[in-house]
Amino acid sequence: MRAEKKKIEGDLTLTDGLALYGQASGNIVVTNGGELHLYGVCGRNLTVQEGGKAIIYGMVSGHVVNDGGYLQVLGTIVGSLRSPSGNTEVNPNASVIGGRG
Repeated sequence: MRAEKKKIEGDLTLTDGLALYGQASGNIVVTNGGELHLYGVCGRNLTVQEGGKAIIYGMVSGHVVNDGGYLQVLGTIVGSLRSPSGNTEVNPNASVIGGRG
């Protein structure tokens, strides 16, 4: 898994492993085989597709959608959290400000 500690401009589509300690200014999509460990900030929305995996330790400024992958929320989601499919775990100490849909 690679680690990034800088600001990434624009949208990001992950097909591999990334530990993000910095910031992504756009949307992040985690596809089949992709894995995201978010310690920093996602500036827009985060989508986890079937076969993808995301663990949020930091913050997502927009909405989060689990569309068939694995999602674990330990940090903060400013927008809403939707889980139409997949496995979603929300830690009791996590914060989902926009609510769960």
